Amino acid sequence: EKIRGEFYYRIFSQSFFFLIGEKATYDFLHPQSFWRNSYSYGVSTGIRFPEIGRIRGTLTVGYKKLIPRETTKRGFSGLTGNTSLQFRVWRTIFRLELSRDYPFSVWTNNIYFNYNRLGSGLSFYLSRNLRLDYNLSYGQLNYPEPFQVSGELIKRKDEQLYHTGAIVIRLKKNLGMGLQLTWWRWTSNLPGVNRDRIFFGAFVTQEF
Repeated sequence: EKIRGEFYYRIFSQSFFFLIGEKATYDFLHPQSFWRNSYSYGVSTGIRFPEIGRIRGTLTVGYKKLIPRETTKRGFSGLTGNTSLQFRVWRTIFRLELSRDYPFSVWTNNIYFNYNRLGSGLSFYLSRNLRLDYNLSYGQLNYPEPFQVSGELIKRKDEQLYHTGAIVIRLKKNLGMGLQLTWWRWTSNLPGVNRDRIFFGAFVTQEF
């Protein structure tokens, strides 16, 4: 259950200042997850730039608080953010992404974890109908409750690293088709969690 209120104010021709407040109640259906039941309060503010223009995207910063109904469990309060911006200069588009949040955890001894991510990238138009993309993303996952590993208590910390490259061909107007290669590495201070993968795929985009 969630109650949400939003306020918007135009500051430029197509850009808006916004303020959002929300309250949420989380009730898990499975009896083994009842200990996760909790309340959440949050407020965020920022600027939303136009969908067409030299600067596009959203700049957001906020504050969030989680209160578990089971008093023996640790909640949290802290800053959050979700920023995704892109700037176009001649044939090149530069991208910047910043995010910070506290998602629910699937691990049995943690209600949530702290997730921080920083990403950047660029797109370069070789011609009117051909574009090259590259994106780099780094993320950290920090779990507040320690894990028992070989008789030792360890606070789990994970790191994620993504490298993504793509070539995109214009099909019609703003419609394009791309081929994408991604290298993904996940490392952790817990044994048996590390991953190293390469993915290849195709996609269709309406933002050529």
